[in-house]
Amino acid sequence: MGTFTRYRDKDTVEAADRLLSQYPQLAPFERAQLGSLGFETADEAKALVPSLFDKIEAGALQELLDDLENLRTARTTNGIK
Repeated sequence: MGTFTRYRDKDTVEAADRLLSQYPQLAPFERAQLGSLGFETADEAKALVPSLFDKIEAGALQELLDDLENLRTARTTNGIK
């Protein structure tokens, strides 16, 4: 199961949730997809979640995706797995 878990501990899940909650224009479904699917680019996210087109600019979305990835990798590289 751990292989498929994007965030491996409660603190990281809560941090990701706080980050995603800073975007109230996004529906819960959209936040769940962004938090769990691990998109690398804003274009990729908008292609797979088309409702994002009208809700968030590409630059802001890319920043959010980068922040989520940094959160995940920071927890992993700091010995939390």
